[in-house]
Amino acid sequence: ASNPDPNLIKTLLDARRRYRSYTGDAATTLSQIASNDDTDAADVSRSLQLAFLAPDLIGAILDGRQLSELTATKLKRLEKLPLLWEDQRALFG
Repeated sequence: ASNPDPNLIKTLLDARRRYRSYTGDAATTLSQIASNDDTDAADVSRSLQLAFLAPDLIGAILDGRQLSELTATKLKRLEKLPLLWEDQRALFG
């Protein structure tokens, strides 16, 4: 059964939006993004890495098929996302 988590989906959408802001034509600094989002630069920095989450993990999250242990809080507190998708799969199931 699928059970999409709106907070988890919002976390992914925020990561993509922040990444586009950071790398766009009018590149924005981490501090500017943080100020716009009423958060701190460290949160933005951790969030940016989520733009590189394995596509199948993103699909599972959007479909609500992620493991119950995979929450928005866990993703937001993740200090370093593994670069290899297979390592991400091992971490998040």
